[in-house]
Amino acid sequence: MTTLPEPSETEWEEALAVLRRKQDSRYQADLDQIEFYELAQKLLRTPDGRLRPGSRGQVERRLGVGSSLSRYIERADTGQMRRDLEERRRGELAARDGEP
Repeated sequence: MTTLPEPSETEWEEALAVLRRKQDSRYQADLDQIEFYELAQKLLRTPDGRLRPGSRGQVERRLGVGSSLSRYIERADTGQMRRDLEERRRGELAARDGEP
């Protein structure tokens, strides 16, 4: 039976670099989505927080989102979404650094 050579340190580092890029890209995409929700919420609501009449239909038409997404955006707690994202990000960074 032949033994296979062990992966080199360079191969391990390359794989880790790809994983980090993927995590960074996903993190940025999630941040962009939260920012979109926040901006769309401003379009849906008056400065005092009330829903603008007809705004959901306008958001759906002009931004090209479906009715279920516009309802979700209307109710989304973007503050909690940001906190959850940052917590997940801290966990990913800690794992990169070998912390528990």
